[in-house]
Amino acid sequence: RLSRDFARFWQAYPKKVAKVYCERLFYKLKPSTVQTEEIIRAVENQKRWEMWQRENGKYIPNPSTWLNQQRWLDEGENPVCKQENEPKRMGIYL
Repeated sequence: RLSRDFARFWQAYPKKVAKVYCERLFYKLKPSTVQTEEIIRAVENQKRWEMWQRENGKYIPNPSTWLNQQRWLDEGENPVCKQENEPKRMGIYL
């Protein structure tokens, strides 16, 4: 089961570096089926974060860092609230 779950994680994660090391970390975590689903959902959600999309993915953490720091627990951006074409407002409001 863990090898299948890791394969799903690896397929979902957008930055493909240090696969063997990441696989060892994943096995060390021994995520349950429920936790694996949570991890995959978090990856899919975070892929839409502005930080992950900026500069062609320059700020996507390495997958080993993401696993080590349990980044699936991060609470971050809500991409639905961001409007790409919303005008930027500057100045003083009275």
